[in-house]
Amino acid sequence: MSILKDAILQRRMVESDSGNPCFSTGKEVSTFLVEASNGESWLLPWHHFLHGCRQTVDSNERLVLTFATQEVVLQGVNLSFLADEIAHLRLDGVRPAPGRYQKSAGAEPFVEHIAVQPAGEQSPVRKPLDRESPH
Repeated sequence: MSILKDAILQRRMVESDSGNPCFSTGKEVSTFLVEASNGESWLLPWHHFLHGCRQTVDSNERLVLTFATQEVVLQGVNLSFLADEIAHLRLDGVRPAPGRYQKSAGAEPFVEHIAVQPAGEQSPVRKPLDRESPH
């Protein structure tokens, strides 16, 4: 990772309400900013949120958030905290962080990969977690 990317990640940690490089929170937020792993940024209105599903196998977690037209898939660890923030419309944004930072997150949520796809689209990202899957 470049020095610039490391500097941006460090700045996000300082600026985030949560102090976590993977997510930010606010009070009654109306829009969800998603920075996907492929470099795309999505602004999704929370009033288009339909439902969410969290799956856990061993230490791997997946949180699938379905909006009217898009589906956001977060992969990481300790994602139950994010589910609570979503339930109370406080999750302002999410972004992936390099895996090498996972240990420093401790018990905090850590998001390693984020994908955004059209809602209802069948893809490998939506398949259930299994014990053979690396993510």
